[in-house]
Amino acid sequence: MKKLFLILLTVLLAVGLVLVSCGEEEPEEPPTIGPTGTLRATAPSWIETLDPNLQTTFEYTLFEHLIGIDTEGNFIGELAEDWSISDDGLVWTYKIRKGVKFHNGDDLTAADVKFSIERIQEEGSMSPWIGEYQATIDHIETPDNSTVKIYCTKVNYMFYTAIWGCPILPKNYIEENGDAYFNEHPIGTAPWKFVKLTPGVSIEFEAVPNHWRITPEWANLIVELVPESSTALARLRRGETDIVAVNMDEALQMQDEGYELRILGRPTSPIICMLGTWASDGPLSDVRVREALSLAINRQEIADTFFSGLAEPGGVLWTAPSSWGYDPTWTSGPWFEYDINAAKALLAAEPGGVLWTAPSSWGYDPTWTSGPWFEYDINAAKALLAEAGYPDNFSNPEITIYSHPTQAWLPDLHLIISGYWEAIGVQTKVVPIDGGELRALMYADPYPAELVGTACIWNMPTMQVSIPFLMSAIHSTGNWRLLKDTTWDALWASITTSSDQDTQIDLFRETVEYFLDQYVGPGVVNLYTYYAVSDEIGEWTLRFQYDLFGGFAGIKKK
Repeated sequence: MKKLFLILLTVLLAVGLVLVSCGEEEPEEPPTIGPTGTLRATAPSWIETLDPNLQTTFEYTLFEHLIGIDTEGNFIGELAEDWSISDDGLVWTYKIRKGVKFHNGDDLTAADVKFSIERIQEEGSMSPWIGEYQATIDHIETPDNSTVKIYCTKVNYMFYTAIWGCPILPKNYIEENGDAYFNEHPIGTAPWKFVKLTPGVSIEFEAVPNHWRITPEWANLIVELVPESSTALARLRRGETDIVAVNMDEALQMQDEGYELRILGRPTSPIICMLGTWASDGPLSDVRVREALSLAINRQEIADTFFSGLAEPGGVLWTAPSSWGYDPTWTSGPWFEYDINAAKALLAAEPGGVLWTAPSSWGYDPTWTSGPWFEYDINAAKALLAEAGYPDNFSNPEITIYSHPTQAWLPDLHLIISGYWEAIGVQTKVVPIDGGELRALMYADPYPAELVGTACIWNMPTMQVSIPFLMSAIHSTGNWRLLKDTTWDALWASITTSSDQDTQIDLFRETVEYFLDQYVGPGVVNLYTYYAVSDEIGEWTLRFQYDLFGGFAGIKKK
């Protein structure tokens, strides 16, 4: 009887529990929050190739690298979890992050890394790293799917900075489909994957859900090519875009209209590139003329008026105050002085005078505090021009300035620089050119005759570790070849053979000083790139990236 009672009681309890559970709703799983909505932006110009080996505006949107740099300037693992160097300095070992996939679902392996590094060295590559890779790498081995060993022909303790610049590409995908197909249908491992490029109109991307590093809050990204800033701002006012790059006047105007402004974390610097001086017999072949042109520029006036006080005089190629090895005396040194009379005086000397003013290093002692790099001195500029015998000593005294609109304000800045040079008696001709066309010419080999002895301005990003970029732009084997100077080449090489960081910094500063003394790339100002944004745009968490395309993944919703 007792046993029967217990059985009935058990049945009743079970039925009761069922009835209670039927009367309550099952708790729902919290919804998975993923990317939503569309982020829209405009760009005044871009390079429409998509293969990073051919130069592309979209490298940091689509591709990732073995190592990255954090906001404090420290090297951190990206697709490499860790790396080391052998005791003899000749073997670099990288451990590849597991679980990372390309946009087509293929796993990232060591074979992809080996393929990407070797592909940079192939004929036709326009990578800024090609010279250093070819001069340093002997061969690469992949003992397993997550290990890459780079065997070097020489000790190069700065080689990790060059590896930082290698985008990792899909080996199987490219080998199966070919380079041309990859350039039209690229895939990488970054937080955005390519959807469509409409040449001359727009480019579209789609967010990668649950990305290993950072997942965009926006499901889609559409960037439209709008060269005219007035047109881009009109689209922003009509609610047709969310982000527009603006010049200083426009930034103040849009702020007055109630729009918020955003900036990128490190400044850019408009650099006046003196092209092919080493192959020219024109005015720019003479360092005194180049120095005179630098002295003729009133950088403070440009900062205060053209940039509405939102810039500061100075600017060293690829280098900012937050950069590794930066010397704060650079901006106060006389490299950025303005002196028209000194410039003219230099140009009047007898032929051959350049040799006695520059015995082994173009006549300048490489020190930070004594070279006239950023001074403004009209009298000194005119004196330099006179010393160099300008214009009589040159069969064609006219200097061509190629003006391109890769920034909305650059054509105006080209005209301003032309005006400063004309004011000290230098003849100039401003020639409009497409930015992509000019860049392709600067990377061409052999060096195009139409660039020899000409000038142009590029608004250059500043890097926290700038020495590999300086090598790419300045070295005899670099892509831009601003110098063909064995002294500078040797100075640069000396950095790579020291494992002591203090010594590396000292040597780095010496290479920069020598470059500044040649006046082939004088800076104008340091400035931030400003963007006017819609009320949909929240915080920018990747502000340290040096261009907008590298920072889209970190743009939050308001």
